[in-house]
Parts: sequence; structure tokens; C-alpha cells
Amino acid sequence: MADVPNKTLERVSWWLRNDMGLKEITDAAPGPSGLPAGRCDLHAVGHAKGAFVARFTGMLLTVAALFAVMIGARPAEASRGGEGQPGAPLATTVAASLGALGLGSFVAGGVIERRTRFHVWLQCETRAITRADVGALLAGAEATRGRGDASWQPDQLWLVGSEAGPEALRLARAEGVRCFALRGSKVFECGND
Repeated sequence: MADVPNKTLERVSWWLRNDMGLKEITDAAPGPSGLPAGRCDLHAVGHAKGAFVARFTGMLLTVAALFAVMIGARPAEASRGGEGQPGAPLATTVAASLGALGLGSFVAGGVIERRTRFHVWLQCETRAITRADVGALLAGAEATRGRGDASWQPDQLWLVGSEAGPEALRLARAEGVRCFALRGSKVFECGND
């Protein structure tokens, strides 16, 4: 990581958080230092967008349940002019149902996040990405997979550079590595521009 300027890492880290929606971005390599080939400049964790949707829905349902509880807790004379009878049992039933759905949505969000979690191993270059970079990244990731002393296993391999040559892109696509180009403050996926 010493040959990548901090400004580049900060820009790429910001891009991972804000544009790619990843979190828990660290510079921790999966295993002990001294990897034989590629280096891990940044490690990011992501999950399916459905986890956020489920949790947001849970929050909305919980707020709706609280409103239903408040409606059911009003004295009857405030709404219908009755003789001090308790609030409508329908509002209480609706509140309990919405509360149960809200809780279920929060639980579903947690399950979705755990089941769809993935780890990204990202290597930054200050120059164009070459076949050697792709090969070194693949070798470094392969060396860490299956090791008992690794704190995490890479699910996705990403390279960021100024551009990627056609040979590097072919190898990267064949091996499932995503290549990105850092141009100014923007990051673009190579081959999609």
C-alpha cells in the first residue's frame, strides 16, 4: 500500500461508500502481512439492497403502529362523544398487526444482510492496469482463500487504475475481476464507458 498515495485511497474509499453502497471499508488484508503476490489496499463489505429496504419498511410500519396505538388510546368521547369508554379495539388490533409486521421486517433485513454479505478485495494503481496486476491480484487472493488464519475471504476482486489495457480487461473478465478507471474525481467501470 506504500506505493499508492493517500489521496487516491481516500477518493476510492469515498467512491466505495457513496457510489457503490459498500461499508466497513478498511485497509486490512485478509491474512497476515507478507502476501506472496497481490496486495489488498482496501477491504469493503457489502450486501443486497433488500436489507435496507426491509429495515426501512420495518421503521415505517413501526411508526404506523405507534399512530394506531395513539388512536386506540384516545378516550371514546374525544372521537364519538361516548361515555368514557376505552378507545376502539380495531385500532389496537391494527397497531398490534403493524407492530408485528414491523418487527418481522427488521428481522428480515438482518437475515438478508447476513445471507447476502460479500467482501471486496480492492487494489489501487496509480497507472494503467496490466495483465500482471490482474495475475498478481488473482494469485494473492488464491493464497488467502482457505487459510485458517485469514480474518475474511475475498468474494469479489476489484482493481482501480488510470485505465485498463485490452489484454488486462480480457483476463479480468475471464477471471471475474472488475476493473475501474479513476478519472479526476469520478470512477468508471472499464469497458462500460
